[in-house]
Amino acid sequence: MNLNKLILIIGAIVVISSIIVVFRPWDLLIDYRIRYIRNSGVEVAEALDNTESVRAGIDFYVENFSVTVSIYKPNEKPIILNEKYSRISAPVPRDLSEVVRGRPEKSFERFRRTAVYFNHTHIVIDPKPIVEYFTDEEYGRRVHIFKITLIKIRGQLRKGATLYYNSSHTVEYLRTYDYSGVSKICITGQEAYKASVHSGEILKIIIVYEEWIAQ
Repeated sequence: MNLNKLILIIGAIVVISSIIVVFRPWDLLIDYRIRYIRNSGVEVAEALDNTESVRAGIDFYVENFSVTVSIYKPNEKPIILNEKYSRISAPVPRDLSEVVRGRPEKSFERFRRTAVYFNHTHIVIDPKPIVEYFTDEEYGRRVHIFKITLIKIRGQLRKGATLYYNSSHTVEYLRTYDYSGVSKICITGQEAYKASVHSGEILKIIIVYEEWIAQ
């Protein structure tokens, strides 16, 4: 090999090395992967919010997450319900902490708004318990209604699988307020609603279990 060829080879190696260092193609691939994971997570969240089916673009994992529902009546011990709902996650190729939508710090929502965020190691799709409060009247007495909707997912949400809404069923609890004062509902320690109540009025707790299937 003559000197000119050797110089050309060394020059080519230097140019290629410089391009790799400057453009860092592996970082571009990771950025593209994270964008794809983010978009896939948002698609799933929007499907849950709109009660629509969606096909998974990546491998997701479904886990059951514990939540404590506490309903307080004036001058009485609280009613404690230990429940579970489903969260979805997938690993990411780089440490990332970012809120994409929703409020990760809250343990509930007042309307359908599934949170999507990165928690350093995973993207998390978090359809938090939906808490509603309203009043009605039955047999001449005021009824205070606390309604909690919990999303539960059955099956494995792997790439290519479809997630779809299947059915809902409800469980109701009825109590009478023996004392006047303030009644409130908390989800894992965070206050969702409170209301003034009077002795003789009715407390109705409605738990809606919303079942989704991944297959």
